[in-house]
Amino acid sequence: MVFERLSFVLTAAHCISPLYTTVRLGDYLTVDPEDDCSTGVCIPRAYIKNVDMKLTHENFDSDPYGRYDIALLRMTDVVMFSDYVRPICLLLNAKMKKVLQFKVTGWGRRENGEMSRVLQKTTLSRIDSSYCESHFITKTDQTQICTGSYSSETCNGDSGGPLSAEVCYKGQFRPFLYGVVSFGSQNCTTGGVGVHTNVEEFIDWIVSAVNRYSYN
Repeated sequence: MVFERLSFVLTAAHCISPLYTTVRLGDYLTVDPEDDCSTGVCIPRAYIKNVDMKLTHENFDSDPYGRYDIALLRMTDVVMFSDYVRPICLLLNAKMKKVLQFKVTGWGRRENGEMSRVLQKTTLSRIDSSYCESHFITKTDQTQICTGSYSSETCNGDSGGPLSAEVCYKGQFRPFLYGVVSFGSQNCTTGGVGVHTNVEEFIDWIVSAVNRYSYN
């Protein structure tokens, strides 16, 4: 049943472009997507919406270490949820349960150097931030999450994507957003490390921006 609406999309600040921007929601294949006929009336599986406001964190441009890499896109009108367009949970007024493994998805570059046409997903493990600091010769803090894997990693084209985990909340397992893909290895090797914006540290910023710029 379609009963909820969406008007903001969370992404990475470095993905924000001054050019005209649209948002595609509900894609699995980037070419020839099938229609969604689950409600009895066929509608396009992917929603394409125009963006009329881009909100980047005010500290991003001045930070030398790539921190505060978070932004919101406001669409010109709301999007109805469907089987292929669903919200992800953000925990307000409480601490997120610390997890050691995350799911990440995206259409980024694959091992053969080509961009994926099919939505890819993989599992990444939380690792100590010192690994990311030494690998990228940078500094990290609590506003970032360092991840690693022996078999896969995010790559070009995955930026701004969700780093999530299934967490039991009030007796049900729900997908919670823990991070936003920020940066990783230039050569996109398998078994690399990556840095993600820690969404929990920016909950107040997200809530303030949404409350201030939501449509009446």
